[in-house]
Amino acid sequence: MFNIFLGLFMKYIKILLLMSAVIWISSCTEENDPTNPNSQVSITSVSPGQGNIGDLITITGNNFSNIISANQVFFAGIIAYPDEVVLGNPMKLKVRVPQGAMSGFITVRTGGKEAQSPSQFTVLNEMIGNLYPFSGGTYWVYNYFMLDSTDKRVQGSNLKDSLFISGTTNFFGKESFIIQKYSTNPETSQYERKNDQYFYTEDNKLYTHPNFFVDLLNLSGSPIQLPFTIDEKWYKISDRTQYEWDILAKLFSNEPMKFGPTDGTVSGNLTIKGSNDGIENISVPAKSGNSFKFKMKIKFEGTVSVPSFGMNNSDLKLDREVEFYYMAEIGRVKMKMKAMKLFIPNAVDSSIPGFETELLTYLIK
Repeated sequence: MFNIFLGLFMKYIKILLLMSAVIWISSCTEENDPTNPNSQVSITSVSPGQGNIGDLITITGNNFSNIISANQVFFAGIIAYPDEVVLGNPMKLKVRVPQGAMSGFITVRTGGKEAQSPSQFTVLNEMIGNLYPFSGGTYWVYNYFMLDSTDKRVQGSNLKDSLFISGTTNFFGKESFIIQKYSTNPETSQYERKNDQYFYTEDNKLYTHPNFFVDLLNLSGSPIQLPFTIDEKWYKISDRTQYEWDILAKLFSNEPMKFGPTDGTVSGNLTIKGSNDGIENISVPAKSGNSFKFKMKIKFEGTVSVPSFGMNNSDLKLDREVEFYYMAEIGRVKMKMKAMKLFIPNAVDSSIPGFETELLTYLIK
């Protein structure tokens, strides 16, 4: 009887020891498992370390996604489009070097986390070109189309727009180009000079003066007029080396405004964010080919009060996107300012139409 009991006891001991070993091995595996969702994304190597646009490269590391489309890969800020990531597993990605890629660090972003390559990747046939070939005494001419509230071109609205570089000046410590802007007034059909704009470039980045934002923040045609004064400084509006960045952030507190002829106040946050949307093949009258696309997202969220209308701290939301397209050694070839969405509960729910320009001819002297 004792021997039977002893045999059973030893059997249970063996089972317990085996279970403990399994648990211990499992815990060790979890600690070192590169697919553990609690671990950070990392890049250990990129092979080869250089290549041409279109070449296939291998990125090794930890905690990439099994879902190929969930892995975003950037070459010095230039994103590889989803169909250029051709293989994905937790420890390896295969990616084609995208159009417009520049030499620099490679970044992988997945699941809200990101990692940077330990060394820079060299693009052998990097698309090098000046996106902003400003030169005094030259001008660009654009077709100008009014857009409706759904961002479609208004029939018969083919007007003209032009930019002329009249010289240089110094603003905020930077030597900048003076851009005279001329547009056809859609109401009078007269060609009119608008406010001058100012730009300077640095490391293939483009910076602008507050006058540039006047058209983008224009609420004409709506009952509400807001005091969107922009601080006097330089604002970066395009950058090939970054995926996204903050252009402007400003707080308004009980600022006087107009709702029709009636006085009111507005409070809230105005933000403008920029993004690098990669390469897009487009066709405009002046040129067809690959262009670098940048985008602005303009948002205002706050409250508005117009006591005579019984409107006290009513929610106010504005939303607009603007797209810019540049070609190397040509400049801006297209711009599309989409409709501004304007919403005040029980008062206003409308879209303020935008416009679109496409390059007709360029660098004329």
